[in-house]
Amino acid sequence: MTVLKGSLHPVVVSFWSQGEQRIDQFDTDGDSLSGDFKVEQDQPYPRTMFVVIGRDGRNLVLDPDLYASEAAAAEETNIDEIAGIFPVVIQAKEEPPVVAEAPAEAISDFHDGGVESDEQAIEEEDDEDVEGTDEAEAEVDPNAPPTEMYVAGRMRRVGDIVYAKRKDFGVRECTVTKLRRDATKSLCLQPKDGTAAYWAWNSHVRY
Repeated sequence: MTVLKGSLHPVVVSFWSQGEQRIDQFDTDGDSLSGDFKVEQDQPYPRTMFVVIGRDGRNLVLDPDLYASEAAAAEETNIDEIAGIFPVVIQAKEEPPVVAEAPAEAISDFHDGGVESDEQAIEEEDDEDVEGTDEAEAEVDPNAPPTEMYVAGRMRRVGDIVYAKRKDFGVRECTVTKLRRDATKSLCLQPKDGTAAYWAWNSHVRY
């Protein structure tokens, strides 16, 4: 809906009727109607247009105009001697996609847990067991590991006892063995049931 200033029918309404988009215009009292206009795309793509190439002595010349059909090209061209009429398929102009760069996520000692769904978070969590994996050990900086961090609403320290949820294990009592500065997984937990230590999602850590 829009309003056209100074028009006899300033109130313009666009709507769908029987699968077609239409437009009606009303006066401000709603008593007078001017409309039932059908909305159509007058430049559909891809479009097939026709070009005319003619002869000028021993030279070929090109008609600069494009025609909607082969018959229209033959009838309306200004070229006297037509050498040929050829179809040309015109595609719609492709705009390059705009890629918005996400701002870099600042990582600090303050983490309040992720917003990922439980299903996604738990499945990814299973891939990060600490024991026997060089990759997990490389993620921890041995030169300057943090000794305490604010994670999941509380200050956490190495040696703290926490309760953490994990797929196929439920909620278990765990000991914090390591800490790292990470936006989503800051605590390395050693479960009391003897299973491998792992980096837990901040959102799954509870007291």
